[in-house]
Amino acid sequence: MKKRSGPIKVLSYNLHFGLSAFRKKAVEERLIQTILREQCDIVMLQEIWIPEDAVVASFLDHLQEELAHRICGPTVKFATGIQGNGLLSSFPIVRWCNRTLSESSRTQPRAILHADVQTASGELLAVICTHFGLSHSERLDQARELAEYIHEHVPRDRPLIVAGDFNDWPCKLSRFFLRELGLIEIFKNTLGRHQRTFPAIFPLFCLDRIYARGFTVQDVRVVHEAGWFGSSDHLPLAATLQLQADQQILVRASESFSRRPGPFR
Repeated sequence: MKKRSGPIKVLSYNLHFGLSAFRKKAVEERLIQTILREQCDIVMLQEIWIPEDAVVASFLDHLQEELAHRICGPTVKFATGIQGNGLLSSFPIVRWCNRTLSESSRTQPRAILHADVQTASGELLAVICTHFGLSHSERLDQARELAEYIHEHVPRDRPLIVAGDFNDWPCKLSRFFLRELGLIEIFKNTLGRHQRTFPAIFPLFCLDRIYARGFTVQDVRVVHEAGWFGSSDHLPLAATLQLQADQQILVRASESFSRRPGPFR
């Protein structure tokens, strides 16, 4: 029998373009230290900034020594660089895709960054990083578009992590993701409620999430040590997950998922 992977540590963090909470100065060094301190296997980043000038090392380059495998999915291109989502992994990335949420992005472009990573024991995990829009109707459409993408591109028996900034302050999306995709929001499932991550100076809103299926949850926490002074305007989320010992449990549960997303309730 193939040996199963050990615990997998994941982190999701909105970087606020590498600027301080009030956008007064660049704070990339502080953000990098926060990420490295967590010693995670998979890191999902939103509002990452990649400079156009190749002479300037990007944020992802500074993390390469600890997280050798990395990809960036642009959402907006500017003359001086690109804004987008980033994904870093200590595991090899077997394949990846950056998909624009074109039909549902009204205020500004949004995308999903999907990677299949292979653990040391050879198992494939699907990891998706995203950043949803600001309006309620836009988020609902993006959730449906994401669900359709997952139904089409992620096998039902493959462990899946979906994380990012969902801007879902009314907390409407988790029930939909559970019903349509079998994804649990691991903080709500473990602690009984979504966790407040924004604004970092005095968190009031539960904007950031980590959803998963095919895992048991060993530990979850909001990384309050990231702080707000000289840091992002979001607090990062960290979790330790363990692949389920019996994937048949996941397969049986997922058989009831609809192939086409239904209405929100």
